Amino acid sequence: MWEGGLLACFWARRELGMTTVQIALRLGISQPAVSRASQRGEKIVEEYGFQLVPERKL
Repeated sequence: MWEGGLLACFWARRELGMTTVQIALRLGISQPAVSRASQRGEKIVEEYGFQLVPERKL
């Protein structure tokens, strides 16, 4: 799975509160694949410091 897909799986779980089963059904992949993708996506977020919504400075 490409990096964008890994990030999408991670953020769908974390930010949207979707289960791995729900994500798997939406993407047409297995639940274990979503679980692995989410874990890899989390590592990418931590490594590069990505944020879904940038913090606003007032």
